[in-house]
Amino acid sequence: MEKTDCRNQIQEILQDQNVYIPISNKRRNPTSRTELEFEKKLLDLKKLGSLNETDDWKLCLSDSTPASFYGLPKIHKVEL
Repeated sequence: MEKTDCRNQIQEILQDQNVYIPISNKRRNPTSRTELEFEKKLLDLKKLGSLNETDDWKLCLSDSTPASFYGLPKIHKVEL
C-alpha cells in the first residue's frame, strides 16, 4: 500500500462522525467531566448501600486519558 493511499484511508475512517467525535476548542476533552460524573454515581451507590468499600475502591478512576488513534499499515500482510 502506498503512503498516500494509507493516509487517505485513515482520513476517510476519521471523518466518520458516527464513530469518532473530534475534540476541538469548542468541545474540550470530555474525559475529566466523564470521570467526575462516574465518581458521583459511585458515591450515590455507596450511599444507597449497593456498593461496599472494596468495590468502590476497585472502581475508582484516576488520571484518565482519552483513547489514541494509531494509523499503522499492515505491512506484514502479503497482497495477492
